[in-house]
Amino acid sequence: MDLKNLILERHSKEHIVRMARYIGNDKELIKELMECYFSMDLKVASRASWIAGYVATAYPDLFTPYVSKIINGFDKDRFSDTLKRNSLRVLLELKISKRFHGKLMNKCFEYLESFDAPPAVKSNAIGILDNLSKLYPEIKAELKLVIDSRFSIESPAFKSRAKRIGL
Repeated sequence: MDLKNLILERHSKEHIVRMARYIGNDKELIKELMECYFSMDLKVASRASWIAGYVATAYPDLFTPYVSKIINGFDKDRFSDTLKRNSLRVLLELKISKRFHGKLMNKCFEYLESFDAPPAVKSNAIGILDNLSKLYPEIKAELKLVIDSRFSIESPAFKSRAKRIGL
């Protein structure tokens, strides 16, 4: 059975975690997973991105070849909130090349300032911006300003992440 059919077999966290363990650090399975991740079938892409979040936590270096495509995916109309959340979760685990920092920072600030972005997208965006602020300390002030201006109206996930990074 191919990976796409395995991914679609069930829709549960238990199944996603089992799939992540199955894929592990197998480069061929990761390649197949990422083909599903970038699929035009949103159901397949959403589930693959969820699995990728778990695999990237254990094996972040295996996702380096896909960073450009993940970041450029944010500009696609078909990039659903689920894909945004899971893509940011994957990127949160990775050491990202400097050439992508500006675009990623801009996208994360855009999500933070949006009234439409879901809480998990904003929470992951805060985490990425916090990581990047270690390389670019000057963004810490802007991040604090955005967090402070939105804190009273945002979700518990937003507030929790903001507190966790000390802002």
